[in-house]
Amino acid sequence: MIEKAPLLKRMLAVPMLAGLIGSSGAAIAEERFLERETFTLTVQLKTVGKILEDAGVDIVYGPNSVAPPEGISAAAKKAWAALPQLPLQAYDAKQLAATRKFMGVLEQAAYEKLSKVYEIEDREINGVMTQWTTPKGPKAPKHKNKVMIFIHGGGMVVNTRKTQLKFQADVADSHGIKVVSIEYPLAPEHPYPAAVNDLVKAYQGIIKEYGAENTGLFGTSAGGGLTLATLLRLKVDGLPLPAASAPISPEADMTASGFLFKALGLNDPILPPYGTYSAVRTYAKGSDPRDPLVSPVFGDYTGMTPMFLFCGSSELLGSDAIRVAANARAQGADVTLYVNDGMWHVSLGPNGTGVPELQQPYDELIKFFKKHLVI
Repeated sequence: MIEKAPLLKRMLAVPMLAGLIGSSGAAIAEERFLERETFTLTVQLKTVGKILEDAGVDIVYGPNSVAPPEGISAAAKKAWAALPQLPLQAYDAKQLAATRKFMGVLEQAAYEKLSKVYEIEDREINGVMTQWTTPKGPKAPKHKNKVMIFIHGGGMVVNTRKTQLKFQADVADSHGIKVVSIEYPLAPEHPYPAAVNDLVKAYQGIIKEYGAENTGLFGTSAGGGLTLATLLRLKVDGLPLPAASAPISPEADMTASGFLFKALGLNDPILPPYGTYSAVRTYAKGSDPRDPLVSPVFGDYTGMTPMFLFCGSSELLGSDAIRVAANARAQGADVTLYVNDGMWHVSLGPNGTGVPELQQPYDELIKFFKKHLVI
């Protein structure tokens, strides 16, 4: 039996002075967040995990070091034990590069497997690289005039258009349409508004071909936050909104002021508080983090497209979805909020896991888009 690594609850002060100065010139108050110093990965990831170890990340191989809540199913507890704890130390260039390489290896493995059963092609649209996933054979798209746009997660600092390819493929299968994943520039090299600019450019090219009324927009984690930011930017620019959208576990508050972010601390089985915060700091560098286009939790959703907002109650970012849903509903938007009790970050799908807590919200997501895309 592998002993679980101790969680070293060292408090780190985060002086938000140099990069996060608002337009008024007033600095945001210093924040303090817990740092996870040891990360657990399953033994199956030991080979690729060496990439992180070589960069100085302390890895222990075994079940997730955070105990699951009693209220979730046995299947969910088994899945919880296999969850990776992700270092997002954007403040450490060597470890950030290693995390990108680590995730890239996993992405490529999924790509090589799924490209045998799906048509996956890259297309450049308005100067932005995108990846198109199309089911083949009996599952070939039945609704060729419809499309779903996916925005990947990664704390604003890691991952590519290949991220969560199985989830993208499942959504394509379930709807009988193509899914297009947009590559966007990452922080810290490219802080706001670089990502939103490219997402809007790609979106405009896609709806020119399909029409906004035939387009759904969804994203996970940082991609969920960027889904919201893209919607708000489209509204500000007077551009057509998609038929519906789904920000899934959105990272939508660069000030990290949500209740769950501070209350959960190291009890999130995936996200490290300080690492997550350091990543969003780099994204918001040079901008006011309370600007709604930077932190969509502060946005005005009057007249917004129907939204399916999702979060787990055991994730640091859970308050972001809850706050956006409450505000948007008060502003008259058509909002569905799904809070997955006891569950982790992006605990939705992929399809067919055998975990009821993953399957039910996935099914609700699919029903939501079928309704609004009329398929």
